[in-house]
Amino acid sequence: MKTHTMKLICSALLALSAAGAHAKEMLAGQALQIGQTLESDNGKYFLIQQGDGNLVVYRKTDMKPIWASYANGTMAVIQHDGNFVQYNSANVAVWNSQTGGHADNANFKLAVADNGPAYVMDANKKILWYSTIDPDAPTVPIPGPCYNGNYPSYYATCMNPGTTYQFQGGIMACDYSEARIKAFPAQLGYCPYVPPR
Repeated sequence: MKTHTMKLICSALLALSAAGAHAKEMLAGQALQIGQTLESDNGKYFLIQQGDGNLVVYRKTDMKPIWASYANGTMAVIQHDGNFVQYNSANVAVWNSQTGGHADNANFKLAVADNGPAYVMDANKKILWYSTIDPDAPTVPIPGPCYNGNYPSYYATCMNPGTTYQFQGGIMACDYSEARIKAFPAQLGYCPYVPPR
């Protein structure tokens, strides 16, 4: 194991032993302080503001770091303009998600998805930023017969629609509601055409 990975894990373990808060989401104006974590709904991933200044997403089963800011901060704030910012003890920004510039809104949300990435979502449930997806996250298997006896249908999904970073995917689900849950944080439907730059 590489030295920087070992340092990340040791820092996270020390911080977790002292952590007092395990949230599922943060709303605009809220912050992660040193040792506090933000967990995915399935409990398999968490984002932590470490005492060494780094902001890291870990896979809980083996403490594998999935993403890190590699900055020297003491707290991470989801701001009312939609920017997710890490500040140091002198209140100077040392890292940010570059999603600011929106009108002040208390409905911006920061959370961790069930396949690893931390993400910023706006009031319309649009993903503004997300960190690395766990490459080892299991794909959702095709389910058996649905509650109504029919078999699942295919639903197209698009990550980052309308941007140069969009990519097409798809899932199998029993109905539209289930498809929305399984597709998250992608959006249902085919990706729009984006002219090359």
